Amino acid sequence: MKEPFYQIELKTSGCSIELEINDIPFFGNYQEGGMAVDLPINNFILESGKQKITFIVLPLGNDKNIIHEATVEINIFVKEANMSYAEKTTIYTTKAPSFEHKSLPIFSFSNFFEAIVPYKLMGFKNSVSLEHESKVTILKALEFEQNKIIKILQTKDTEAYKIYHIDRLNDQYKSFYKSQEEIKEGEDSFFDGIPEKFKPIEFKDYKLEFYADYKLVALRKIKDSPGFVFVSENEKEYGFTEMAIYHRKTNGAPLTIIR
Repeated sequence: MKEPFYQIELKTSGCSIELEINDIPFFGNYQEGGMAVDLPINNFILESGKQKITFIVLPLGNDKNIIHEATVEINIFVKEANMSYAEKTTIYTTKAPSFEHKSLPIFSFSNFFEAIVPYKLMGFKNSVSLEHESKVTILKALEFEQNKIIKILQTKDTEAYKIYHIDRLNDQYKSFYKSQEEIKEGEDSFFDGIPEKFKPIEFKDYKLEFYADYKLVALRKIKDSPGFVFVSENEKEYGFTEMAIYHRKTNGAPLTIIR
C-alpha cells in the first residue's frame, strides 16, 4: 500500500473500556449501553514494526465488578488512505474472555500487531524521562499549561493554536497523509462547537499520570481521557475534553504538548 490507514474497530457492551496504543491512552468510553466505533490510530504508530495494543475493561458507573454479561471485541484493519471504498484487510482480532463465572474489578490484556507505514515520527522517542522530577513541579507546570489552552480556546486564536500544538499537528498531518487543502480545512474547524466561557477546572478531581516509560505525562480526570475537561458556563452547551499529553524534549526544556 502507498498510504496505509490503520483503524481499530471496537465493540463493547456492559462495561467501560480504555484503549492504549504503545502504552499511550487514546480512547475511553464509560457510558452505559452497547458501543461500536471505528478509531484511526496512525498518529500513535511512530514507525513500521511491532505495535503494542492494550485494552482495559472496567465496571460501569459505581459497580464494583465487571458484570458477567460484558463483552469486548477488537479488530484492527488496514486500507489504502484517501481512497473511496478501499478494501479493508484485517490484521488483528481479539475478544475479551467470558466474564460469566468471574468477579473482576478490572481486566486488562496486551498484545502486539505489525504495521508498515511510509513515514517516521520523532514523537517522543528522544524525550527526557520525567521519573525523577518533582511531581509538585510538574503539576504546577500542567496547571499553567491549562491556562494557556483556555486563553487560546476562548480567543479562538488560530495561529496561537497552531504554534501551541505544532508537534502534535505535524505528526497528525504526516501520519494521515494530509494535503495542504485538507490541513487548511482542519484549521478552519479548530474551534467548532467550543463554548464561549468555561467553568474553572477543579484540579482536585485530577490525578497525574505518566506513560511510555515516564517520557509522557498528563493530568487525567477519573473515567475520562488524559487532558482537561472543560464545562461550559451555559448549561445548554456541551462540554468537551481537550486531550493533552506532554513531554520534555530535552533537559531544561519546558513541557510541550505531543498528543
